[in-house]
Formats: sequence, C-alpha cells, structure tokens
Amino acid sequence: MTIRKLAAALAAWMLLAGATPDVPARAPSTPVPAGGTDLAPKAQYAHRVREIAREVGLDEAAASELWDYYTEMGLPPDEILAMLGRYIPPDTPMPATGGGRPVERGGAPYQAQIYQPWQRAVFDRQGFDGNTRLWLLQHMCGASLIAPGWTGRSGWAVTAAHCLDPGDAKIGYRVRLGTNNVADGSGFSYLIDRVVWHRDYVKPRPGGPPARHGDIALVHFVADAQTRRGTPSRRDVAPITLDRGPRPEEVEEFLAVSGWGLTGPERSTSRLMEARLQPVPEAGCNREWRISDAAHSGTVCAMSQLMALGGSLDAPRSCKGDSGGPLVNRDAPRRLIGIVSWNFAGCRGDTEKPGVYTRVAAYADWIGSVTTGR
Repeated sequence: MTIRKLAAALAAWMLLAGATPDVPARAPSTPVPAGGTDLAPKAQYAHRVREIAREVGLDEAAASELWDYYTEMGLPPDEILAMLGRYIPPDTPMPATGGGRPVERGGAPYQAQIYQPWQRAVFDRQGFDGNTRLWLLQHMCGASLIAPGWTGRSGWAVTAAHCLDPGDAKIGYRVRLGTNNVADGSGFSYLIDRVVWHRDYVKPRPGGPPARHGDIALVHFVADAQTRRGTPSRRDVAPITLDRGPRPEEVEEFLAVSGWGLTGPERSTSRLMEARLQPVPEAGCNREWRISDAAHSGTVCAMSQLMALGGSLDAPRSCKGDSGGPLVNRDAPRRLIGIVSWNFAGCRGDTEKPGVYTRVAAYADWIGSVTTGR
C-alpha cells in the first residue's frame, strides 16, 4: 500500500469510527515534548510515534512514513500524534453506508425535501421507467428550513435557484419536513406558493455550464388539505440559523452536507444521508474550477475529508439529488453555511475537484429582507 493510500485509509478508519482530526482521541501516556529543544521535530517526537504505533497496532515504519507525509502537508506535530492515535486496524468491523452516514431522527431537523407530488400514472404517461420507485420519481431537491417564529402552518425554506423556477409555485410542488425517510409517508408536507430567485441568478442554457452567481432561492410554503394535522415536534422540525461569520476555511471549520441524492452510480436511498467535508481554500478552488473572485465571494468550496487526507476511497460527497440542500458546520450549534450548488458529474471521491456551494453569509441580508418583507 502506498503512503498516500495508507494516509487515506487512516482517515477512512478514523471517520467511520466517528473520530475527527481536531480532537485528541486519547490522552498521551507520556508527555508530548514541548518546543524549544535543539532536536529536529521528527527526532523530538520519535519516541511518542513509536509508542502510539505499538498501542494501536500500527507498523512502526508505516507510522514513521505517515509522520513524514502529514508533516509535508503542513500539519503540526500534536495533530499528527492525535491522528495516529485514532488508527483502527483494517479488520475492525465498521458500518458501511455507501455515500455517507444515515442521519438519525432529530439529527437534521432543518432538512427539507422539495418534491413533485404526482402519482405513478402521471410519470408513466411521461415515459418514465415503470420499475423506478415512486419517491425517486417525485424527488427534486433538498432545502433548509429557515423561517423564524416557526408555527407549523407556513414558513420559508432556502434552496438552490436551479431547483425551481418562480413559476413553479403555481403548479403544485411541495416541501416535506420532519422525516429522514422520504419513502415511508412520514413527516409534514406543505404546498409551495412562492419562489423568489436572487437577482444575480441567470438560468443556464440547456447543456451549458452551471450558474456561478446567485444560485439561491427562497421558497415560501403553506399548510393545505394534504398537510397532516398537528404541529411538528421541535425534535423533528426546527429552523437553522444562518451563518454570518467568516469563510469556513479561515476558521478551519469542519463541515457536513446532507440529502437524498445518489449514493453512487445508479445507487439511491430514501434514507437521509450525511457526508463529512472540509473546506477548500479560495486559491485551491479557483485553481480547480477557474472561479472568478466575484463569484467566489458568494461560494464555498468543500471536499470529502478522505480525499483531502490522501486520495480516493470512493469518498462520499454531495451528488445529483442533493442540490439545494444544507452545508453546515459539524459542531453544535449548527449554522447554515452553504447550499449545494454544483459538483463534478461523477459525484464520488474519484476526482480531486471540490464541490461548490452557495455561501449563505454572502446572501444573509437579502434572505432577511425577503422573509421579513423589509
């Protein structure tokens, strides 16, 4: 196994185990040497590296190579020691979830689905495959509940502008809240009665490149005869706070994206899934996608932590069907940092290109003006 793949494997085992590289996994059994000695960094920490390798069952030579690899990546010594301390032997049973992790009930109460409520007969007349599951035919995009003062009878959600046209508010599209499984009939469904595009959004021509400015839309919805009676519990349905802070890469913030998009080539699931990401610096995103400075001020780039830490392991990321869904900070309390906008067509971690998300902080004032009528 190459050191790049070993580093990716280490990251994979860490993430599947639920660990994150910013919190030490265990207290060191011997003190970590302080700086200021005449020893070179590797020699200074060599004893601790060997000790951790023995504790977790990692070959000492591989641990040494991993130290060199992460040092070249610019990680400080204490973070490298913490990562080595999270090594999990490859034969340890781990949950396999395909394109991410299933979100448990209450894990993303702000998550919304935009869907078309037509029955199978309508899709059959349109020539769709009769074997395709109904929920998959109905599903359009993700969205995030943002309405302040949520009452359960009406509200606002935010999504990507490329998901809905303003005229779609007249033809019966709906928002579903409070469910992690869009195939079992759970949750609360509401009628969309208004769609507002940002003024900078220009709809791309068919087959053309994605819009790089203003890919954000506000969706107003109301209860109707199809809406279940009662008020959703706060555990299942709750608005998310809009991010107004600095760019996530500036504060080294780890991210998560969720949705009902494809989990692989021709693979889908009705369960809400979440993938762990990390932000990509502005320079790296510009280099990969040639995004102009003007466009980049309104976008955030992010990629799978597995890709960022060493290579492709079929790493989860946002994909077709996730558009419009939330990009949030992983630590509580969660804030809406981005909206899924566009990505590499393959959707999986077999490309080093990051996904592109509309940056909510750049549009927070506009969102407030529309939702409050100011």
